[in-house]
Amino acid sequence: MSIFKAALRLAARHRVYFLIYLVALSLCGLPMVLSSMNATADVSAAGHKEYIASVAVIDRDGSAISRGLTAHVSQTAELVEVADETYAIQDALAQSHVDGVVVIPQGFGQDLMDAAHAGSDAPEVQVAYGTDMQSGTLAMSEATGWLSLAGRAAALDPAADEHEVVSRAEEASQERAGTRVTDVQAAQAGTETFTGYLGFNLYALFVTIVVCVGLMMSRFRTPEMRLRNGASPLSFSQVNRSVVGAGLVLTAIAWGWVSALALGFGAGALEGAAWWQVALCLLSLFLYCLVPLAMAFALSQLNASEEMLNAVGNILGLASSFLSGAWVTRELMDSSVQALARLTPGYWCNDVLVSAFTTSDWGALAGRMATDLGMLLLFAVVTALVGAAVSQARVLRSTGSARAARMAE
Repeated sequence: MSIFKAALRLAARHRVYFLIYLVALSLCGLPMVLSSMNATADVSAAGHKEYIASVAVIDRDGSAISRGLTAHVSQTAELVEVADETYAIQDALAQSHVDGVVVIPQGFGQDLMDAAHAGSDAPEVQVAYGTDMQSGTLAMSEATGWLSLAGRAAALDPAADEHEVVSRAEEASQERAGTRVTDVQAAQAGTETFTGYLGFNLYALFVTIVVCVGLMMSRFRTPEMRLRNGASPLSFSQVNRSVVGAGLVLTAIAWGWVSALALGFGAGALEGAAWWQVALCLLSLFLYCLVPLAMAFALSQLNASEEMLNAVGNILGLASSFLSGAWVTRELMDSSVQALARLTPGYWCNDVLVSAFTTSDWGALAGRMATDLGMLLLFAVVTALVGAAVSQARVLRSTGSARAARMAE
């Protein structure tokens, strides 16, 4: 117990690293959580609202076809009156008074009927878009779709006049597939806020544990501490267990701090999420923290200096966080980079954060979670075994040196 308490006191002397790497960096991510929660609340309060595009139709033809097209556009968009002048049209588009302008040329109706009867390509109206290309394109697609229906109606019945073609095109355009609006944006934004904050802190947790725990364990590898521990009744393995136990406590504190912030500030964004989904995310984060703990143990057995611990913690922490997909979407990475990402613990931790809320198939989710969590455990165990092998080699070497010294005497 005295070794355990001494280890915690040694760690407290280096609390500046804990404050900078963990507390400061984790607090930097809180604005992201709060802003996302406000955005989620706005979405929930506003609900779904259909956007109505504004369109100007300039009819230079005056035929039944052109009037039918104008009437149809008025059903799906807001008609705005614009003078048939080049400057007026350009000004309306530039100042976003309209999302698009449809210009029906003279003789268009007759040309459409003639093209349909001859089986040739139908004429096209002139279209110009404003600053909102998406809204303009959506509105124009409605207009061109109606013209396509009119052309087919004229082709199917060559004896039909323009009024009959307009009537049949309008009747056909009213037949639409049934739609249903499901508002999932708010719930999805809430879970992404929670998992995004956890992913944001992967680097902070990694570098904090490697540096703070590594410094504490390295102090027990100094010659003075080895002499003092050698004079105590405790065995070398007992000392190691006490030190590792202290490191586990520091790891749990770091994990608990980030988890508390994520739950405390993001609880409102998790409405509708199941408790086991949140538990899976926190469990994966804890297993991820065991990897830098094992790394700190292995580095301490190599007598790593403070500078080396900082360098290893920062480099590996940044690499693991970047390749995990929490900072940059995996789809933006090259295939070779994605393959390399699988060799980092951050990849498997972030896969749990993403899959826990997006995978609906229970069988697929169970298999995926088992793989991800198992890989995180494997990373931690393999790294710890490397440290234990180095420690055992040092014990055997020191024992052999002691025996050689006694034989020489």
